[in-house]
Amino acid sequence: MKLPKIPPTARRILLLVGGAAAPVLAVAFLLPTCPLTDEDKIQAARDVVAWIAENKHLPGSREEYADAEQMASRNHFVVVCDFMPEGESIGTDKRVQRVSSAEYARLEKEQGFKDETEYLILDLKKDTDGSLVLEASNMFGPLGGQGYRIVFRKKMWGLQAEAKFLWVA
Repeated sequence: MKLPKIPPTARRILLLVGGAAAPVLAVAFLLPTCPLTDEDKIQAARDVVAWIAENKHLPGSREEYADAEQMASRNHFVVVCDFMPEGESIGTDKRVQRVSSAEYARLEKEQGFKDETEYLILDLKKDTDGSLVLEASNMFGPLGGQGYRIVFRKKMWGLQAEAKFLWVA
């Protein structure tokens, strides 16, 4: 198949538009991160929970949650996220229950680990204007679990995450 010839005037217009757009796109990608708001921090926690519990994509990250397929069969997720304000919802999945650290300790002591229940602890490791570092520890029994470090930064187009697998037990 032969491509049609582009008239010289149209070629000049394309070069002009392309030449003007290239620096704008380069600046957008090279811009430093934007300051994170309290809402961004809440959204970051929700993104991590959705990544683990619902197998949703973590914005900006190519890392996939290692046991994503198994999470669909879990009936209950107990999530500790003390850095979020009290009463703030951690997500929309009905299987997810947010508890405080004290409540988690009480549950663990009274009930131990239950079958089909996931225990997810989100720890805030670093909080600066430009980045938020969370560590997610997901336990699915007294001897099993895995951990990730997730760094969030805000770009012009929204939150971007970089997830790194840390450990497995």
